[in-house]
Order: sequence, then C-alpha cells, then structure tokens
Amino acid sequence: SFRAARKRGLVVNFGAVGGPVRDLDPIELGEAGSLFLTRPRLADHLPDGPTIRRRAADIFGGLLDEDLSIEIAGRYSLDNVEEAHAALEERRVVGKPVLDLP
Repeated sequence: SFRAARKRGLVVNFGAVGGPVRDLDPIELGEAGSLFLTRPRLADHLPDGPTIRRRAADIFGGLLDEDLSIEIAGRYSLDNVEEAHAALEERRVVGKPVLDLP
C-alpha cells in the first residue's frame, strides 16, 4: 500500500516475483502523499567491470572486517537440494540457504 510510505517518500518496486504491476495509476502517488516510485535495474547500477569489482571489494571487505554479516538460514547437501528449493519457494527461510557441495 502506498499509504504505508511517508509523505514525499520513496517506494521501490523490486523482485517482481508476482509478475508485473498492471493497474498502477500515477494519480495514486500524489494522493498517497506525493510519493516517488522507482523500479531499479541491476544493469543501471553495475554498468561496467570496474564498478562491479569495486562494489564486490566493498562487500567482501565488510565481511572480512566483520562490519557486514550474512545470516545463514540453513545448510543443505546435494542430496536434499529439493528441500532447500521448497523452503525458498514456500518462503520458510530468513537469511541465505547454503548448498554444501562435496
């Protein structure tokens, strides 16, 4: 709901797992408080190799310095990869599932 955003807030549409938004009326953005709506694309934020390497270095540096952490939702072997997929599809995981390969 746009009404969950503050006035002049930014609403970001990402993921699009449920498919495209078909019935969006731009008037709703004004009526909900002069909102801004964006649909970011990864290619616009990572336009070239140097940018990708710089951002990856920031992420891995944060992990090594322990300024950034990743919550592991569970570990799965190749024998139970179906269980991992089911957990993702059914939205039963919070964090990142890890597939351990031999």
